[in-house]
Amino acid sequence: MNLWFLLLPGAALVCYVLCWLLIGFSGRMEALTPRNYSSYIRWEHQQKPLVGGMALFITWLVGCTLLLQAIPGLRLWPWIGAAALGFCVGLADDAWSLRPHHKLIAQSVGAIWLILTGHSIHLTEIPWADALITYFWVVGLMNSLNLLDNMDGIVALVGASIATVVIAGMWGTGQMVLPMGLLLAGALLGFYGLNRRPSQLYMGDSGSQFLGVLVALWGIDYVWNVPDSGGWQTGLRVALVFIVPLTDTTLVTFGRLSRGQSPAVGGRDHLTHHLHYLGIPVAWVGPFLAGITLLMGVLAWGLFPAREAFWAVPTHWVAVSALLVYIPLTLFFYRKGGQNAKRQALQAAA
Repeated sequence: MNLWFLLLPGAALVCYVLCWLLIGFSGRMEALTPRNYSSYIRWEHQQKPLVGGMALFITWLVGCTLLLQAIPGLRLWPWIGAAALGFCVGLADDAWSLRPHHKLIAQSVGAIWLILTGHSIHLTEIPWADALITYFWVVGLMNSLNLLDNMDGIVALVGASIATVVIAGMWGTGQMVLPMGLLLAGALLGFYGLNRRPSQLYMGDSGSQFLGVLVALWGIDYVWNVPDSGGWQTGLRVALVFIVPLTDTTLVTFGRLSRGQSPAVGGRDHLTHHLHYLGIPVAWVGPFLAGITLLMGVLAWGLFPAREAFWAVPTHWVAVSALLVYIPLTLFFYRKGGQNAKRQALQAAA
């Protein structure tokens, strides 16, 4: 079983090399094509190749192939089908800028695929209600990871941190969480090697959509549907593990709706941007949010049945207290960051 840990450095190395090769390949293609689909404008107003998602997807497929060889009869086809759909949808969006409703249709197909293949959230034990919750969870998280991918290194570090938290929470249960988590975390860390500031490439929608559906499925199997798990504690565990993408999506959605804007339209009003407005360097925003994910994950460990003895005090009270501190502080600093941004804009215009 200890050999599984080789998946982490192996996946990181493969993904890093693929990113490096694809960067060079995209540079050659740009010189041969009259229209460039391999870059888009980001926070820094720089154009860079959108090949990170390809490297992540290829690395993950290679890892799945190795797992299938090592464990005959392993049931990975629902994972592969959902991940491939997410990747293809994102790739099409990178190339042709799909309309929001076309993208939503494709995401809905991915959610329905997971439900039909048996990967559904079991919360109410009412089939149609659980299917509806699963649908919103999958589509919501795919869009959430897409929204969070707005600065160098953010999604890579947050995604790897989520994988680490779930691995620790499910450790020793005998499920496929260990190899799958190490494979995912390794690929993300390898991608981060070239995506950290100043980045040489971007993940693109092909990466964020692929990662979104994969993390959603990960959440269903290893966070929502944990055996011997209680009702409201399940919701608390989900909130802690996915605290960063859920917070960012909520703030952006309600903020834009309050201003009469569509949440689907891009902007510089994300949690990541507001942290930078407060004075945190761009290069440190990703590690900062990854640290929050890991800290909240430590509190969530005691809410996994396999880790119930982790805390000497009742874990759910510690977790609730942490959320009661985190939520108002986040709202305060988010608002403060927005005020700083407006002040800086006025000073620049003066």
